[in-house]
Amino acid sequence: MPTPSEGWPRRRIVPLAALVLAAAGCGQPQVEPEHRELVLRLATATSTQDRAALDRAAEVVERLDAEGALGVDQRDAFTRIIDHARDGDWERAQRLAYDLRDAQRPTTEDIERVKNRTMPEPQRTYPPPSGY
Repeated sequence: MPTPSEGWPRRRIVPLAALVLAAAGCGQPQVEPEHRELVLRLATATSTQDRAALDRAAEVVERLDAEGALGVDQRDAFTRIIDHARDGDWERAQRLAYDLRDAQRPTTEDIERVKNRTMPEPQRTYPPPSGY
């Protein structure tokens, strides 16, 4: 029986490591900030199983794709969600939409906008309204 120093673990570890690295590249794409509202529309349409909302979102995807405004990965992620919903697999479509939504990371511009925003002063009423 070979010992670890004779290489049997390496023969098992190398393919496993390759599989893990390949899977890491299969994550959700980053959607352009100007198209992130579409991610939310798809998440809402699939969670409510609203066919009309899904169709409106699909029209936007088709228009943006025709204009060349979507990258291939973005278009594929959107159409995968739409296709599952249209096939009646709303649960899978919702999971895909939520995964896409949750995978989005803020851009440098997003971070700067949040840093520089001004928040209104909270409206305080003292004493609290009756009934508390």
